[in-house]
Parts: sequence; C-alpha cells; structure tokens
Amino acid sequence: MNELLSKLGRFGIVWIAAVFLMQVPAAAQGTLLSGKVVDTDGAPVIGAGIVSVEKKSSGTITDLDGKFSFKIPVGTQSVLFSSVGMKDVVYKIVPGKTDGITIVMEWESTQLDQVVVTGYAQTTVKRITGSVAVIGSDKFEAKAISSVDALMQGEVAGVAVSATSGQPGTQSRIRIRGANNLSGTSQPLWVVDGVPMQSDSPSLSSEQLATGGFDDIFVNGIGNINPNDIESITILKDAAAAAIYGSRAANGVIVVTTKKGEAGRMRINYNNTFTLSIKPQRTLNLMNSAEKLAWEDELWNEFSASKYEESLTDNTVVYPVVGIVGQIRAGLGGFTKLKGDTAAQDAYIASLRENDTNWYNLLFRNAFSQGHHLSLSGGSDKNTYYVALGVNDRRYNVNSKMTLKPVDWVRIDIGMEAARQESRMPYSSVDPFNYAYFSNPYEKAYNDDGSYAADNTWFTLGYYNGRGVEQVMPKNGFSLLRELDSNYSSTKNTNGTFRTQVDLKILEPLHFVGLASYSFANNSTDKVVDKDTYTAFRDRLGSDDRSQTNLYGSISQNRTDRNSYVVRGHFAFNKTFGELHTVNVLAGAEVRGSDANTIFTKRYNYDPKTGTTSLPSVSGPQDEWVRQVEKLNGNISARPATPRSTPRRTTISERRSSLTHRSAPTAAPTSEATGSSTRHGARGRPGTLARRNGS
Repeated sequence: MNELLSKLGRFGIVWIAAVFLMQVPAAAQGTLLSGKVVDTDGAPVIGAGIVSVEKKSSGTITDLDGKFSFKIPVGTQSVLFSSVGMKDVVYKIVPGKTDGITIVMEWESTQLDQVVVTGYAQTTVKRITGSVAVIGSDKFEAKAISSVDALMQGEVAGVAVSATSGQPGTQSRIRIRGANNLSGTSQPLWVVDGVPMQSDSPSLSSEQLATGGFDDIFVNGIGNINPNDIESITILKDAAAAAIYGSRAANGVIVVTTKKGEAGRMRINYNNTFTLSIKPQRTLNLMNSAEKLAWEDELWNEFSASKYEESLTDNTVVYPVVGIVGQIRAGLGGFTKLKGDTAAQDAYIASLRENDTNWYNLLFRNAFSQGHHLSLSGGSDKNTYYVALGVNDRRYNVNSKMTLKPVDWVRIDIGMEAARQESRMPYSSVDPFNYAYFSNPYEKAYNDDGSYAADNTWFTLGYYNGRGVEQVMPKNGFSLLRELDSNYSSTKNTNGTFRTQVDLKILEPLHFVGLASYSFANNSTDKVVDKDTYTAFRDRLGSDDRSQTNLYGSISQNRTDRNSYVVRGHFAFNKTFGELHTVNVLAGAEVRGSDANTIFTKRYNYDPKTGTTSLPSVSGPQDEWVRQVEKLNGNISARPATPRSTPRRTTISERRSSLTHRSAPTAAPTSEATGSSTRHGARGRPGTLARRNGS
C-alpha cells in the first residue's frame, strides 16, 4: 500500500480523495432507496409514511407487503419512517446501503397499554380484538363544554356527532360508523360506570305525535352527567361489542367512567365556563326594501300588467303575482280598496320603502351561558370519597362516590348521580330560520300603535299563483313575533342512579364482582298555544276550519316515568404466565328490568291564568262538532289522558374467555344466552324472546 501511494504521489492522493467525496452526494441524489418496513414481530407495516427529512414535500408509503421504493431527492441525508400508533424511525443514508434495507418500527407503548373499560372489565388495547377508541381526561379537561356528547366531536375516527337543535339541553345525534338501519333508532348504547342506561319509553300513537305534544329533549343520552366528572370515554365500534351487550350494541357502545377519590388530603377543585354563542348572521347580501319593491314593480310591468288588463274582461287569463306589488296592483287580499287607483297604489308602495326590517336581528339574539363545577375528593388507604356539584344554566348535577376497603380482599364502591334539568322555549308552527331568510324586508314587525303587524305575503303568494288552496286566516293575521312571544314549550326532567359494586378477591387472580343499581327518570312537558296565534287557529277542531271568530288555545301535556334496575355478578380470572401468555376468563349472569309509563293529554280552551279548560263552543254543523269532540275524547286525548306502560325484564348468562400470546390476542370465544319478557300496556300484547349466540 505504501509502495502504491509513493508511486501515485501527492497528486494521486488528491485525485482519490476527490473521487470519494464525489460518491457521497451521488448516493443521496440519484440512488433508489428500497426495502421493507416491519414491526418488532416481523409483520409488515402497511401504509407507513416515508419522507425526506430535508425535503418534506417528497415521500411515499409502503404497500400491502410493507415494501417500498423511494427515489432520494437532492440534498437528502436522512429519511423519516412513520405510522399511526408507532414510534418514528430516522434512517441515515449510507452510500452503498440503499437497496434491500429493513426498517423495524416499535409500537407506542402509550397506545398499546392504554386502558380500555368495557363496562364489565378492564383490559388494554393490545389485548382486545374489537375496534375501540379511548378519550382520556387530558383531551377535554381544558375545554369549555357543557355536555358529554360534545366531548367526542372531532376526537374519534368513525364517530359522527352532530347537533340536532340549538335548544339548550338537546342531545346531539351520534352515529358510530354510520346509520345501521332504515326505520329503527341508530343511537348507541350508553354505559356509565358499568351500568347500561335503559331509557326506553313507550311509543305514542300517530295522533299524539301529530299534535306536537311530546318532547324528548331530555329522554335520550346522559344529560345527568357533568363533563367535569368524567375520567375517560371508551367507544366500542364494531360487532365485537355485541358479545358483551347483545343486540343493544348494534349501534355501538359508549362507556363512560367517572372520577373517583384518591387517597390523601382533601382536594378542592372549582372551575367555571362562560360561553357566548353568536346569533345567526345574514351572510348573503340580499335586497333591501327599496330594491325588492323596485324589482317586483319591474317584473309586474314586464310580465303581468298586460295579462292583468286582459283578465278584467276574460277571467280565463292568468298572470303571475309577484310579491306585495303584485297584490297591490291586482287589488287582491286586503288591497281591494286600491284596485284601479294607480296614485293610491304608488303612494302605498312608496310608504313600504320606509320599512327595512332585519328579521335576523328581531328573531335571534346572542346567547350567554355559564357553568360552575365544585368537587371535593380525598381519603385514606382504606376509604376514599368524591363529591361534586355542577350548575350549567338551568341544569343541576350532583355526583358522589365512596370506596371502602374494610379488608385487603374486599372493595366496596358506592355511587350516586342525580340531576335536574329544565327548559323553556318559544314554539311556532313556522320555522323562524326559514322565515328570517325568506320573508320580505318591507313587512313591518309592529304597527304604529305597538301591536303585532300582520304579514301580507308569507301565506298568500302561493295561493294567488295557483299553488295550493286558499287559507282562511285569523282577523289579526299572521305574525311570527306573536307566535314566539305567546307560545312556549316547558320541559322538566329529574333523574338519578344509585349503584353499589363489590369486588371480592377470592384467590388471586380469581375475583368475584357483584353490582346492583337502580335508576329513575321523571320527564314532564307542557306545550301551551295561545288562542290569538296562528298556530292555535290552524289547530282548532275540524268544524271550525272556516270560522274567523271562534278562537281558542290548547295545552298538550306529557308525563313519562321510567324505572330500571340491574343486578349482575361474575367471576373473573386474569393471569399472565411467563410474561408471554395471558389467560382471561369471565363467567357470570345479569338480571335487568325496566318499567316505563307515559301519560299524554291535550285539552282545548286553555286559560293560562286560571289553568282551566273547557270544550270549545259550536261554530259549525252540529254533527261535525260531535265527531270532532268524540275524536278528542277517544284517540287524541282519552279519558282525559292515555297511559301507556312497558314493563320489561331480561336475564342474561354469559361466558367469555381470551388467550393472549406476547400481547397479541389470538382467541376470544364468547357465548351468551338471553331471555326476556315484555308486557305492553294499552294495545300491546305479551311476548317472550329467547336468544343464544356465540362468536
């Protein structure tokens, strides 16, 4: 070697070094990086991202076999490998070692070891066969959220949470992996601290639903739980949840675990939230009154004026009536006195230009809400406690828990949640959002004397242009402001749950867990319709359809009481052998029952001051009035209320086991036998159901 260098001399050494340095960037510019990405068990990692550290815009992904081929961009010295739930790997490019490389990626221990609560037991992500998602308290503890369902918005893939109404207290619509049926409900099953929330209510008849007397604002969901009391939320997405909860899990299961006390000195925690919701904005640049009237007048002159003149002598000629200008020019409705008087018509139209009503500002307002939450927790090694009080506008929550350990092999958990929720909302048969957008700006909100002004175009233009039949209107006309100020729906809900759970350590790792719980819910709704409103005018008996003088209001009342209980006991065996094999066996039985009773009534001629009602007076044919009263006393508002009840009891025995090798689930057989009996009130018939399934 020394002899060779001596022959090359100084120039030869410089030439060799230059050639070597030229090879380094060449490896990073024109070569192809290829190989395979696997996990620690040698399984291919599908869809792993591969990107240049220096050139983030250049990258690729692995195929179904974990293989990849990546052309290295100019200036790249390192390549980043990443995949969801796995640790990132940075590979430094070495010249001559870019073909057939193997990248080993490790799973994130925080993901695999994440605790999954199924309601019956606890496990980890790496030991469960189904598709699950866990939302920890770190995800929402700093958020100003007033409901539990809102906590999941945008947090879990495959779970869609959408608001159904802006009414405070309304539960959001939750769909796990989409809607699962066409006619039934797609709401998931809620489980709170191991207790399924049984909120089945008797179905009402079509006549009762048509009257609008049933409001289920607080019936579904878990509005009695304050978001600040939640420790974690586990979502069971797929059919594996049916092995635990049967057919009730067809739409998925949401398992909520609330906070418990911890040993130590008393901890006092207080937090509050202040929320300002901005009213809907009129985002589109719509015409004002002057522009709209000018446009209507232009359309009348171009398309309607000549046809109108012909119709005066030939009643078969039709012409379009555009807006209030068309009604004024044709002398329709309340403008018959202006027919043929062009000067008076022009003067009236000119006066309308002075009205430029912004219905968005009149019908909507900014909403301010506040919430307060106070919790006390602490205890010793033997006893812990957690007590919380929550107030959010007109919703009040109480949550208390106590854990007792009298001896090392016994643990007793006692819990109680109670809530009171109230809601009072204006009611109208006309949607305020549609009205604010489509109503004309020249319509007045109030008359000069302060009374409600009637809308002259909302219900009339369709009839004048051949769409529908003529509607008989009340003498005071239609005013949406009167509807919202006079009609209202008031809902009150009181519910609570009491539970006790005992965990007996028979012989480690064999445990017996027993649980008993009782839940109740009382829901009442009063919907009051004032006699001077358009809603009451259209809701009268059929004999009064053509009368403008026989006016009366109504009150629709719904009372729902639900009671349910769950008694469950199971043996659990969970042991790991040699840090490689884990055996988990659970066998037990559960008995649950529920009873729901609904009473619905609707009464006319309601006086809100005295609270009295009476049958409306006769204004039409006697026989028609009698038929309507018989209908009132029969199908819609019977004797004077129609009770419907649905008691149900179900017994379940189940056995589940799983075998895990090296933290990977390999077998999870399950068998379940269910028997239920249901007794329906009113028109229902008794029936039984027996089911056995295995997976």
